[in-house]
Amino acid sequence: MLQNFQVIEHPLNAYLESCYQNIFLKPHSDELSDSFVRSSVADKALNTFYYAQPQEVCARAFEAFIQDQPLKNALLVRGTKLSGEAKLGVYPRGEERPLLDQSFKDYFSRLGYAVDKQSLVK
Repeated sequence: MLQNFQVIEHPLNAYLESCYQNIFLKPHSDELSDSFVRSSVADKALNTFYYAQPQEVCARAFEAFIQDQPLKNALLVRGTKLSGEAKLGVYPRGEERPLLDQSFKDYFSRLGYAVDKQSLVK
């Protein structure tokens, strides 16, 4: 677990934790993910602390996931592959990207099912 934070046991939390693990760490490792490292390098090059903030790393991973979906909406997301930020390396790429996409799909499909199931109970 990241920073020894105790995750409340719940089936959905296990999938969400998997998303976070895959965003910040290499698969089956305690090494920082390539996109997190590239975000830190970008911050150093720009003499700032922005892209490597946890919420920003997560935002970039989620944005990449949204752009990779079949339905497109340029208002919602664009530029995770060819923009200046993409060239800086702050978005997941290579082998990371499909892994993160699958982690988000696993989480959101189960979240949607749980929400739908809950609405049927009421």
